[in-house]
Amino acid sequence: MNPKKRPLPSPDADLLPACNQCRSRKVRCDRIQPECSTCRKSNVPCDFSASFKRVNPAKQLLHDFSAVLARLDHVDRTLAQLSEKVDSLSPQSTGAALTTATGTAGSEPANDPTAEEIATKQVLELGDIGERLYGYPAALCLFRSSQKLLWTALGGYPHIAPLRGAVAIAADQPSLRPSLVRHYENFPFRGKCMEPPIARDQGPILLPPLVMLESAVPSYLENINAQVPVFDADSLYVAIQTCYQAPNAAMSSTWAICFNCIVLLVWNLEARVALRAKSVVDPRKNKRLTALPLANCRRGLVDLQRFSQPSLSSLQALILSTLVAREFFVSAVFEKACQTACQVARSVGLSRSIETLDHVEDSAQLRTRERLFWALYSLDKQRVFLSGHSSDLYLFDSGLQPPRCSSEMPAASQLQFASVQMMTIWEEIYLCLYSSRAARFGVDHRRDQIRALGRLYADFSRQQEELLSSSFLIRAPDLGMMQLELKYRYHVGQILIYRCDPSAESQQETRHHSLLALRIMSEVFHAPVTANSCAVLGR
Repeated sequence: MNPKKRPLPSPDADLLPACNQCRSRKVRCDRIQPECSTCRKSNVPCDFSASFKRVNPAKQLLHDFSAVLARLDHVDRTLAQLSEKVDSLSPQSTGAALTTATGTAGSEPANDPTAEEIATKQVLELGDIGERLYGYPAALCLFRSSQKLLWTALGGYPHIAPLRGAVAIAADQPSLRPSLVRHYENFPFRGKCMEPPIARDQGPILLPPLVMLESAVPSYLENINAQVPVFDADSLYVAIQTCYQAPNAAMSSTWAICFNCIVLLVWNLEARVALRAKSVVDPRKNKRLTALPLANCRRGLVDLQRFSQPSLSSLQALILSTLVAREFFVSAVFEKACQTACQVARSVGLSRSIETLDHVEDSAQLRTRERLFWALYSLDKQRVFLSGHSSDLYLFDSGLQPPRCSSEMPAASQLQFASVQMMTIWEEIYLCLYSSRAARFGVDHRRDQIRALGRLYADFSRQQEELLSSSFLIRAPDLGMMQLELKYRYHVGQILIYRCDPSAESQQETRHHSLLALRIMSEVFHAPVTANSCAVLGR
């Protein structure tokens, strides 16, 4: 054998990994162990351990980032578990949170300002959609807060100091305790509140039958459009005539979804009337009438991006879809539809004043823009206190000013404009008392805001004294339901303000306005069963 020749590796050598030095220098390795020829000639240590790896920097960075995220998730879960344990071991903070959040009758407010501050920090986790304070007047938050209060009164948290108030007194009475236990066992939303997504199909959005649409439009204009003015009657009839004159032409899905929403909303209203009147003919049993409109509305709601082009007709379709989502689907669908409508409203500059528009539009289109803005603005404020999330349209970010009522305008317009002014006060209530910014301030600041909001309501009462009085019905007797709805919103706004102050005076105001709001609901319920009364009761 010639010693100068490089020894040939064995057939099994290719199955072995190259040494670390050769792999790092990217040279051929003969894989002879314990020392390859290249390392022996270079007089460097030869290492055949499998620890060396050529690493893709991008993959390594992604791997490290994923590891960090996993560790953060683990930390979050650990902190959540620790928070639950601290809550169960802290009688003062948890008891104050329960009393403050629910505002039950007979409960004595905590005198310790620190306890009040802890109470405002109690949060309710809402899964993937964030969290909200326990005291927030969204339905799910109030259910969870009431559930926790009830379980505490029943002694479910032995480490919490005994509660005081009407619920605690009832829990101590042997005759009432079994009833409270039964209520707790049947309490809604004890587990996770899962909302199923809308089923997707590939069908097109079709026009509803013309006969069905024509029969639904008068009821829609009188009972639904009067409170959420999306269309004026003339433009709606012109759009219907235009779309149905050429049925074979390419039809925009925007108007198709509008017409299907109108049919579905009116059908739902008629079904409510039949149910309350105990009619022999129940429209709910004839599902073939609504199968097509419901399927078309579902196709529109599952793909809202098809209506995202910046146009007024797209905005009208989204507002109607929001109304349908509120009536027929879960709250997450209503939330998404309303937020998409607000995004389109911003993209078309709906909140801009006439002076800032790029070109002068005709007066009819300007009226449509302003009407749609205030309709969507009111829907957005109702969504805020229904779902527990922040607003998408703010008055301070708009060039428009809320319309002012005058005795010269029609009575129905006065009630509509007064309702819009009420929503501007609701915006101030959210910003001053329920926003994340408001939660950072102390008790004294919150009480100052409550007093300022009370003055806003006092100004509104003076300005709209005639609209809220019984004398208004003398000149507009057919608007009784619309006036009751304005009064109901008035009292709900007062409740939203005073429930944030645990003082005895504010709690008394909360109970007072709650009773008045319930009386209005009872008055609407016991009124003659009409489409108008059912529409108001539904809202």
